[in-house]
Amino acid sequence: SWGDSGGGGLYVSGGNLEATASTVTGNVATVQGTGDSGFSPVDVSSDGGGGAYVSGLNARFSDSTVDGNQVAVTNSWGESGGGGVYVSSRADSGEYVGDLSATRTSFSGNSVTTTPTSSLSRLRSHYGGGAIYQDSHDISLNEVTLAGNSLVVNGESLPNEQYSVNGGGAIYQYGNRTSITNSTLSGNTAQLPLSSRSGGGALMDNGNSSFITNSTFSGNSVTFDVAATQPDTNGGGAINYTQERDGVVLANVTIAGNSSDGAAGGALVPTGGTDVRIGNSIIASNSSSVAGTSECALTSGGFPEGTITSLGYNLSDDPDNSCGLNGPGDLNAAPGIGSLAANGGPTQTRALARGSAAIDAGNPTGCLSASGSPLTTDQRGFARPSPAGSRCDIGAFELQAYGLDVTRSGSGSGSVQSTPAGIDCGTSCSGSFYEGTSVTLVATPAPGSAFAGWSGSGCSGTGSCVVTMSEARSVVASFTSDTPAPPGTPKLGVAIAAPKKARAGKSFRVKVKTRNASSASATAEKVKTCSSLPSGLSFVNRDGGKVRGRTICWTRSSLTKGKSVTYSPTVRSSRSKGGRVTITGETSATSETGAAVRATTSSRIRIIRLRSPGYSG
Repeated sequence: SWGDSGGGGLYVSGGNLEATASTVTGNVATVQGTGDSGFSPVDVSSDGGGGAYVSGLNARFSDSTVDGNQVAVTNSWGESGGGGVYVSSRADSGEYVGDLSATRTSFSGNSVTTTPTSSLSRLRSHYGGGAIYQDSHDISLNEVTLAGNSLVVNGESLPNEQYSVNGGGAIYQYGNRTSITNSTLSGNTAQLPLSSRSGGGALMDNGNSSFITNSTFSGNSVTFDVAATQPDTNGGGAINYTQERDGVVLANVTIAGNSSDGAAGGALVPTGGTDVRIGNSIIASNSSSVAGTSECALTSGGFPEGTITSLGYNLSDDPDNSCGLNGPGDLNAAPGIGSLAANGGPTQTRALARGSAAIDAGNPTGCLSASGSPLTTDQRGFARPSPAGSRCDIGAFELQAYGLDVTRSGSGSGSVQSTPAGIDCGTSCSGSFYEGTSVTLVATPAPGSAFAGWSGSGCSGTGSCVVTMSEARSVVASFTSDTPAPPGTPKLGVAIAAPKKARAGKSFRVKVKTRNASSASATAEKVKTCSSLPSGLSFVNRDGGKVRGRTICWTRSSLTKGKSVTYSPTVRSSRSKGGRVTITGETSATSETGAAVRATTSSRIRIIRLRSPGYSG
């Protein structure tokens, strides 16, 4: 072949490819050359795109699936790859203009296999991109999964003086700018001959600049047919950067469990003068067959070296510190992360374990995206930092702190304590616990009272209550009085009326009603009605009440039989608040004989937090 060929499923020439809620799967592009005995352009080609080949302008994917497509290239040299998508678009002026963008899209199980002849192994080649080959301009990915894609380049190892750049088990960027946000690249593989510049189990970036934010590289690998014994321009189990003239920034990225077999840099290798700047990121638990390069490797042997600059607050467990992470707040410690899993959000992540050194260890002035904008969410779209006001976590995952509220109700009284500590109600009826924490609550009745049971968050009965913190939770502990009320004691009731759901950052009205429901003539005196809010909510209109912290109270001198009083404060939730929350109410009074009476209630509300827009890099 000579020229452009490919597009096993779609071939677009002269226009845009717009794919929304689409599936591109099981397509094959086969390219068969004639062989070549020298450097003449008999078989120079731009081949690929098992799923789609775009030779027009832009390729845009949203809410789509590009899975299980293949490219097979034999006896052809030039630019070949893109098992899922190949973009090669030029304007009439000859300038490359075509962008590839994808949002909430899966590229999985795509593959590229190239087999040059023995003579062709001497020639220039750019083979890569098990899923994506960009031969034109920009790549922009947000909430994208690239998993299980593969690149196999067969043939002899090339001498270092020849110009061959092969790699990218998932992505090969031969265009301009790469932006990856809130995405996961996992289980991608590249099998390559040792050549002048090859590598990147997930990403081979031979463009001009790269910006990666809130993303995870896990379990990617690169394997070479001839093993190197020292760092050179090959390698990078996750990423290989070459000749990025405008630089690279990695911000709140997790790169873990990747490997390079036969070359250096289990995580990444920068070459060709590329400067990689890394901040608030985890680079840990990667491996390489070249000693001293389990995480990173700088090139040697005649090709310009790359550099790595720490922006601070990174975490690595590499005893050799091969990435040179010596900036402010950089840590060398076990990462304390779990395996790749569905932990919420549109893509899989590696969760921080409780006790991880990465928790609350990010930049104390706030974490920033690779483009310098404030980060208010993690890769999953969950609040960052958590809890609000703390430091953000290092890496793509922010361990969430959720509130647990306990309300005591009934005619009796008692206390509730938690394990682990945080709830001691009595005095403190709200606590904050990290997601995944199992909290055990135990109720103890006061003298003259009995514990009647639990309600809320799946708890019931009179034993202990165990709550797993996957969101904000609330529990009600009911106590009854063993002592009969004396004659003339009023029977109080309290109720809260609130909307079933409200938007984060917006205000809503709550009605708190106290009623004297006595069957006999009994007047309640010194009536005090209070309502308390969980963290993230505040009172913005008091309706005459007095506010202390997150509790508002109203007082009334008396309330006769059958009468009621209603208060209507306005509540506002913070923009970062989300999940189910509980607003509690309590009323208390004395009878004409001096006996104390009280009643409690609660109301559950769902706070809906709008998804933050993706950050461009």
